[in-house]
Amino acid sequence: MNILKEEHAYLDCRYSGYLPKYLENCEVIEDKSRSDYSGDVDVTFYDKSTKTYYHVCYYYGSCSGCDSWEADDLSDEEITKEIESLILKMNEEEYKAWKARIEKE
Repeated sequence: MNILKEEHAYLDCRYSGYLPKYLENCEVIEDKSRSDYSGDVDVTFYDKSTKTYYHVCYYYGSCSGCDSWEADDLSDEEITKEIESLILKMNEEEYKAWKARIEKE
């Protein structure tokens, strides 16, 4: 695991342990995650070996009243699949276009 990742906020967020293992070898290039009783993961990774960018963004709550995955009683496998479905995978060109688009917002 990249030692620099230990300083990133997403690691303190609920469900961060369900992120795919392939992200462990990636560099974190931006982390806007906020961790508390409820919060959100908003992190972008870069895989130098494949020149691929990955962006993960999801919200979580502290209980079943404000966390839909807990309310739906999802299993570990189902949470992993939910997170996988939320990952945006981009090449260099796609990343630049995406980044320019979100910076305008």
